[in-house]
Amino acid sequence: MEARIPGGRFARIAVLVEDRFEDLRMTRRTRSFADVSDSDVMSQIASDHSLQPSINVLRPHVRCWF
Repeated sequence: MEARIPGGRFARIAVLVEDRFEDLRMTRRTRSFADVSDSDVMSQIASDHSLQPSINVLRPHVRCWF
């Protein structure tokens, strides 16, 4: 929360909220997967962060970098 109270004016309060993806965005990680599909990799990463993915991989041989 942030509060701004300029002299002689109404106070302003700002509330900053992060979603459940903040943990994924803010922390850099390196991890390897072998002999699994792209869909399996995405599912595992989502599961590790208590997320429920909806995955539709159109080109299963495209490299994904997280």
